[in-house]
Amino acid sequence: MPSITPPNAPFSDADFQRLDDLLWDGAVPRDGMNLEAVDGFFSAMFVAPEPADVETLLPAIWGGGDAPFEDAERNEELHRLLLAFWRSVGRRIAQTDTEDLTAHMPAIQLSQDVFEAVTANSLDALDDDTPYGADWAAGFEYGMYLQQEAWDERLDADPELEEAVSVIFALSDPDEEEQGDLDDDLEDDDFERVDEEPLTPEGVAAAMADPELARTARLIEQAGVPDTQVRAALDEIMNVVRGGEPVPGSPITRGALDEALREVGDEVDELDELDEGFDESEFEGDEDMEPLSAAERVQLIMELPAVLQALHFARLEEQKPQPARRESEIGRNDPCPCGSGKKYKKCHGAPDALH
Repeated sequence: MPSITPPNAPFSDADFQRLDDLLWDGAVPRDGMNLEAVDGFFSAMFVAPEPADVETLLPAIWGGGDAPFEDAERNEELHRLLLAFWRSVGRRIAQTDTEDLTAHMPAIQLSQDVFEAVTANSLDALDDDTPYGADWAAGFEYGMYLQQEAWDERLDADPELEEAVSVIFALSDPDEEEQGDLDDDLEDDDFERVDEEPLTPEGVAAAMADPELARTARLIEQAGVPDTQVRAALDEIMNVVRGGEPVPGSPITRGALDEALREVGDEVDELDELDEGFDESEFEGDEDMEPLSAAERVQLIMELPAVLQALHFARLEEQKPQPARRESEIGRNDPCPCGSGKKYKKCHGAPDALH
């Protein structure tokens, strides 16, 4: 099993290993998160623009719905360890000690070969195409997705912060083999409007098999939406369709899905116009981009503590109470606002009145 660098105490190595085992047994089989993804998710929520209640976040970790285990004892243990890990991640991000850099590193899975290459300063010679850090980035991006509007406002207002966050996006797994070539799946069939019927798992499955979805996916890709955020949204949609509880704070609800389904037919013409107006020549060569090497990924991972510190300080700045804005001061020779007709200095601005 790959080595994992645990966060700082008081979350012990034994706690770390036990939480890792519980997640692999209970969360990952339900399309939930492994420990690396949880670290990314908690990191995003700790530095999020809006305060987060960790209790409401936990169901997202094991794929939504009820706790993952049948026996209450393991569910309670998982709950306890996740809360302790949440506090540990927060302490790690907030600490200002710069002497021990390893104390700031997120819990990223790295192979023993990578550790040895880092020690020997021979990363460039490492022949390894494992997408290190991709699970962590996926967890972080899912956290951003839960507060998408607030994140957009924050990054739009601070280009330097947006550039820092691009390090996280770069670590995302492009998943090129599973995604395939969308152009090969496109057809010219006209989109047929869906009847206004209740949304069912069968209906969603049929819609996802429709080639029109591939065209929509391409438009989403062209808009620059990270693939991990798209997959997270689809996972949430399917959970709600199957009767699961929506993730707290998520815009995806049963009513929203039914409304969106009714509006799909009206929006297709607009999507067609966007597709026709898209100049593919502007993106020629993008598909030839080489995936990041192990050395490049490790370098990006080493930048994550600085990125998280920048986001943490931005959050602290956002939470500072804003000074009350004083109304424009009245000049001594201005009319007194009481309506007496006297000058302010002869009325309520007179020394006797002020004291």
